Amino acid sequence: MPRVPSPLPRQIYSGSVTTMDPVHDDSARNARPVSTSDEPRIAPVTMDTATQFQAEQLEALGGDNALNLFKTLANHPRLLKRWLPFGGSLLYGNSLSDRDREIVILRVAALCGSDYEWGQHVGIARSAGLSDEEMRALAPHGDPAGIFTDAERALIKAADQLVTQHVVDTPTWETLSGIYDTEQLVSLTLLAGHYAMLAGFLSSAGVQTESPLPRIGEV
Repeated sequence: MPRVPSPLPRQIYSGSVTTMDPVHDDSARNARPVSTSDEPRIAPVTMDTATQFQAEQLEALGGDNALNLFKTLANHPRLLKRWLPFGGSLLYGNSLSDRDREIVILRVAALCGSDYEWGQHVGIARSAGLSDEEMRALAPHGDPAGIFTDAERALIKAADQLVTQHVVDTPTWETLSGIYDTEQLVSLTLLAGHYAMLAGFLSSAGVQTESPLPRIGEV
């Protein structure tokens, strides 16, 4: 595969939603995480059970110390090989700022009920400059009003719409177009869609966290 940004941190990567205004609509605060399994529905691949091709993929990610996300995806090693550079490019090659990227990821994780994604990204978001108060405001029961800038609130609104409606409405798009260039708008829409997709996989496959991590709304 093309070079995966190295090293991939362990804080990388896991969905019930309704149409909402992120600041004025209480539905954002009333969202509830979906039910997930307490046990894996798809067993993670270990180095002892891996085929040669699976082992090749996992070795580059830490072997048995790889994230459970990667070890679960290794059940489909060809997909894992092709997905890694795409996911890595959204995380490391994204034209959005690190702060904007993490605002989108945490908001999507919260709306999709993905404790896995939320927990993995709290540390990354903090490194990108988000305060504990700002991260809590991105949770379903949080309130972004008065905490984020107008531009960031437009970003949050776009993330909400992409998760709940699968489209950014015209007023929000026009606001974003005055802030971000075309490449950044592409990054934004694909980033939100990718992490919503990933949340669905993580929850449906019952991917377990590697260690105790903050749950949605915790930092």
